[in-house]
Amino acid sequence: MVNLIKIIDLITFIRKISQRNLPITTSFIPYDILVYLYKAYTDQQQVNLKEFFLQFTHSEMGVRYHLKQLIDDGWISLSENPNDKRSKVLVMSPVFISNMEKTLYEIAAYIQQQALLASNGTSPGTNDNSLDGLTPDPRSPTH
Repeated sequence: MVNLIKIIDLITFIRKISQRNLPITTSFIPYDILVYLYKAYTDQQQVNLKEFFLQFTHSEMGVRYHLKQLIDDGWISLSENPNDKRSKVLVMSPVFISNMEKTLYEIAAYIQQQALLASNGTSPGTNDNSLDGLTPDPRSPTH
């Protein structure tokens, strides 16, 4: 049987670590934007601005607002589309890529730690507060 508490703990951990390393506050929109862009990056796909807006169920105004914030804060930039000069493509900054990879590695390490503890018969606990108090400015691409 699936332990729902452990799944909730994992979701909570992912949220905390993402907020620590990425420009995410209370809205899921920046998170969804960053995950979508990083997935495209790992798939070596260019992200056309026009097609980008079609990918989300959030309001276009909300996506535009958060995309502008990510651009203004240096996490993402717009560049000419080399295949179509009339359109723009979204480009992830090196800091964004680095922080996303750091986040993913930390999540993977947490999952491995929990699996190791479970295989040793040790209860990993349900209230891992190891990230409490770690709240650098998530909008700053320099942390």
